[in-house]
Amino acid sequence: MGKIIHSSQLDHITNKHLKFNRNRTTPVTTCSGGALRWVDTCRYLGIYFVSARSFKCTFEPARSNFYKSFNAIFGEVGRVASESVIMQLISSKCLPVLLYATEACPFLARDQSSVSFAVTRVLMKIFRIRSRDVDYLTLLHLL
Repeated sequence: MGKIIHSSQLDHITNKHLKFNRNRTTPVTTCSGGALRWVDTCRYLGIYFVSARSFKCTFEPARSNFYKSFNAIFGEVGRVASESVIMQLISSKCLPVLLYATEACPFLARDQSSVSFAVTRVLMKIFRIRSRDVDYLTLLHLL
């Protein structure tokens, strides 16, 4: 018989209680008899926690949703709207999707590179720039 978790215990989970089982040998059952399956990622309040030795999050779903929201906006307004209008829409609608929970989770160098790459690609598409040699920090100040 596996470990039984009561629903009242689930409300009081903290970081030290949030654990992933690497070998997945111990079955976990609820008080109603249902089994909980082991996973590599866990979504809670829009943040994706990853199974690792230390506290770790992934920003890949946020980056994917950022691209989706940008493509939805850019597909509607396209080249009809000016760049300043598109930049305002991006900064108010798309960037919060990308940057959600970056303060709460450890933001590693590869995460920063991934987020920076996503913003760079969007700016390249808006301003029709093909070269990556442009100083994007000056473009980011427009946001």
